[in-house]
Amino acid sequence: MKENEENGLLSVRLLAACDADNMARIAYLWGPVVAALGSWRKRLHPADYKPYASILGDEPPEDVAAAIRGLARTEEWRPAAADVYQRLHPPAPEPERPAAGVTQRPDNTEAAYRAVLDEAVMGAEICDCVPRSPQMDIDRHGVLWCSACGNLEPGQYDQALEWENPTKPEPPAPSTEDIKRWARDEQLLRLRQGKQPSPLLRKLMGGDDETMRKLAATFGLAFSLEVDGDRRP
Repeated sequence: MKENEENGLLSVRLLAACDADNMARIAYLWGPVVAALGSWRKRLHPADYKPYASILGDEPPEDVAAAIRGLARTEEWRPAAADVYQRLHPPAPEPERPAAGVTQRPDNTEAAYRAVLDEAVMGAEICDCVPRSPQMDIDRHGVLWCSACGNLEPGQYDQALEWENPTKPEPPAPSTEDIKRWARDEQLLRLRQGKQPSPLLRKLMGGDDETMRKLAATFGLAFSLEVDGDRRP
């Protein structure tokens, strides 16, 4: 019986000492806590330790003593056992809520970003429409799709990449030659599709109508300039 008492839970041994009115035993088992609770003027008797032993008896004594000393700096009266326990185990903070009247967009959530990256991994392409379509479709996962080409909306895809790698440095800005090369490729794609060249792309290329004719001739494509409704070869 004595062996079980010595090897049992500290709270059980403390409660037994309280019931036996054995202050020496309480001080032996719970020295740091007894010293911390003695910071207030009124002296505690063995029975007064019973609520503390019941709630805090199995907590690390040093942690309990530190919590009591922390409360002693702000509390005029000795804290109750429940107050000490709450200081040891503060409630979890409530999740941050959007401001009143503000709702989070479904395409701007972590779940939507995960879904975008999953779609990209499974082979979904990124929209490269020029100019970009103003219309986007959103699915039930919050993923945006271009209404014109049916591919992923590039802005949301970039945000998803930034969310996945927040510490990744920004890519370097494209050079003038990069922009000209991209504009040339896009302009050529329009010619192949039988569309009129884009004035914006022509400006980015740094070329004129003669440059466009040479570009079209290189690939055996026809080019005509539309002026006041008339098409001129």
